[in-house]
Amino acid sequence: MRGQHADIVANTAKVISVIIVLSVAVPIIYVVYGAYESGIPGQAGSHLTTEWQDQVYGSGAYLSALTWSIVLGVVTATTATVIGGAFAWLLTRVEVPFRSLWQGVLLAGFALPPILATMAWTSLLAPNSGFINIWYNDITGRGNLIPLYSFATIAFVMTCVFVPLGYLLTAGAFSAVDISEEEAARTHGFSIRATLWHVTLRAVRRSMLVTWVLIFSISGQTFAVVVLLGAPANVQTIPELMYQGVTTGQIPLGLVTMLGTLLFWPALIAFVLLLFVQRKGDAVRVQPSLREGRWSLGRYHGPVLAVFGLYLAVSTLLPFAVLMLDSFLKYQTGHLTRSLFTLGNYTTALQDPDVLRALENTALLGVIVATVVVLLSFVVAYLQVSAPGSAAARFVEIVTAFPLALPRLGLSLGILWVTDSVPVLHRWTGSLILIAGSMILVNVGLGTRALSADMAQLPRGYVEAARLAGMGSVDRAVRIIAPQLRVTLVETWRTVLILAFLEIDLVVFLYTPQSETLSIATLLDLSQGLSNTAYPLAVMQVALVACALVISGAIRGWMRRSSRRWA
Repeated sequence: MRGQHADIVANTAKVISVIIVLSVAVPIIYVVYGAYESGIPGQAGSHLTTEWQDQVYGSGAYLSALTWSIVLGVVTATTATVIGGAFAWLLTRVEVPFRSLWQGVLLAGFALPPILATMAWTSLLAPNSGFINIWYNDITGRGNLIPLYSFATIAFVMTCVFVPLGYLLTAGAFSAVDISEEEAARTHGFSIRATLWHVTLRAVRRSMLVTWVLIFSISGQTFAVVVLLGAPANVQTIPELMYQGVTTGQIPLGLVTMLGTLLFWPALIAFVLLLFVQRKGDAVRVQPSLREGRWSLGRYHGPVLAVFGLYLAVSTLLPFAVLMLDSFLKYQTGHLTRSLFTLGNYTTALQDPDVLRALENTALLGVIVATVVVLLSFVVAYLQVSAPGSAAARFVEIVTAFPLALPRLGLSLGILWVTDSVPVLHRWTGSLILIAGSMILVNVGLGTRALSADMAQLPRGYVEAARLAGMGSVDRAVRIIAPQLRVTLVETWRTVLILAFLEIDLVVFLYTPQSETLSIATLLDLSQGLSNTAYPLAVMQVALVACALVISGAIRGWMRRSSRRWA
């Protein structure tokens, strides 16, 4: 019976991995094939050609766009990992008043994906009309304070977007560092800075490297910020060219697809680096903290909190306030008068059946994707932890990590062509089922990593006792391991839920009017100059994320109180 239970878990994880392999491999094959087609694969009169390869790889025409893509990914990953890691250190290792409030404000930054963050900073920094530049000019008469259309501003907006993810991916590693080791260093005369550098950061370096790789892979494939800010700044990236090529029709689809293959090379490098870092860390497993404790920063306490508080005010609270304010204005301007304020923007949006359908689609996709990802990730993580080092566990690890590194625009284009070309799948083109499946595919790796990291730290005594008592593998997973990971399961569900709410890179080539989401509706309104409806849609997205944070926070708090009550 035990063998049957073990086989069920292992075989289920293997089936999930095979499905992921097919779901990734087939679209990639279509992308590569389509890059050598004169038209869409399967289109009448289409033929094989090397014209697109010659244009992309045989000349330097797109070298600048590729360079900007890589540079933007490197800068964003570095700054977001450093700042996110600093917040993780502050909120897990340091005595901080109102810790839950700090964490709540930081995680609220998840509600500002690239498109919403760009909208907010455009309202603040638009030349001669942004709030900050107008106020600065009114006071000093020196024109604009900060240029909106520059690489520095693009990188700053991208950093603000990815810092919350950097925090989430590193907080677990920081909290697992044993306070005794840090106290020993301080006892031997180490300063706070030396202890942080030689003890704390040394213990979390693997997590920091993995976080950098993941953020580099995701941020380098994001197009929304560059679409809205890049042209005046002479910044073009490959994802932005692909989006413009498909939406405007000015670039042949074969050339767009060949451009997508350029993104596979940085993604492949990131994937190999990710596996290398994870495998190097297998021999040195982080041990759970032997006892709880936090640092006191002494005279640095006030300045450190002031710096972090200023960053949160600028990166999160200010953009939120601007989005809310703009949603009530008849038109965007930095000169405010009472006559500009109106509720008509919300009335128009909420009476539009397309907007209501987009709101429903967004909420439905988020709940379905988050729930399925957590279930699948738990099964895969259980196999990795229960059979570490086995061929099956290695295979599952590689398969689930690969979609994280894939360029989402290229993957979505390949999925679209598969459903268009295969008659059996054609009926699903543009459906919510197809979009949900694509989101699940790219998020399973993230969920697996979060759950396997915490699962590996659980005390093995209970599990081993249950095994000796005759409890099967499935029963051990459901009755022993899952209850101990309740908080982690809720946090993973919340993270994937928010990511699904705000996903745009994967959806932009897959949606139809019937499956449109709030992110797509906002982008379409902005591209058509309909800011009066775009800003209320942005606030609706923020409201969805806020609901997810409040509900998950309440559930997590109840679970922790229950655990203490029964401890």
